[in-house]
Amino acid sequence: TRYCADCDATETREVAPVCPAEKFSDVDTKQWYHEGVCYVIRNGLMNGKSETVFAPNANLTRAELVTVLYRIDGSEPVSNQERECFDDIAGAYYTDAVAWAYSNGVVNGVSANSFAPNRIVTRQEAVTIFYRYCVDGAAVSAESGAELNGFADRSHVAGYATEAFTWAVATGLVEGSISGSKVYLNPTNNLNRAQAAVLLQRCVEDII
Repeated sequence: TRYCADCDATETREVAPVCPAEKFSDVDTKQWYHEGVCYVIRNGLMNGKSETVFAPNANLTRAELVTVLYRIDGSEPVSNQERECFDDIAGAYYTDAVAWAYSNGVVNGVSANSFAPNRIVTRQEAVTIFYRYCVDGAAVSAESGAELNGFADRSHVAGYATEAFTWAVATGLVEGSISGSKVYLNPTNNLNRAQAAVLLQRCVEDII
């Protein structure tokens, strides 16, 4: 029986519990993302694409990320006026989530009237959203960006995301990926579902 550190196991149990992620045929329980996926499934933060498919390598949309943060925050009701913040979110599963996120300064639109809910979210966009959610946009330090000096692609981080990435690295939300002898942030890469699951677990357990 496989064991997941996130599952409720005790030293007195003879058989370790089955991780809820194991019901998905495409989740490799030996991969780095396993505990993150297990965590978000157990806590109702993310669902599978079907009963047996989680799609860890599928890209995450702006609406999907915001919806998960809305669930973490308790899914508080929003007003009809708040729901009118963007023209492209009406009548969807993510309407209240986007309205909540916008009214609380967690997200901005891509224009005055558009949120682009189905657009794939990049890693630097996601980190910025996490930053706004966790610390309400508070300044990191007068040396914003210093934490990024050890990453080979630090110059690829957009200006708007520098402070957020500085915070993310300092708090351990983001660790970077190793390629050869260098470590990369990959700020312009798309965020996939496996990466999102790991970030969400770190966010909830270690930051907020």
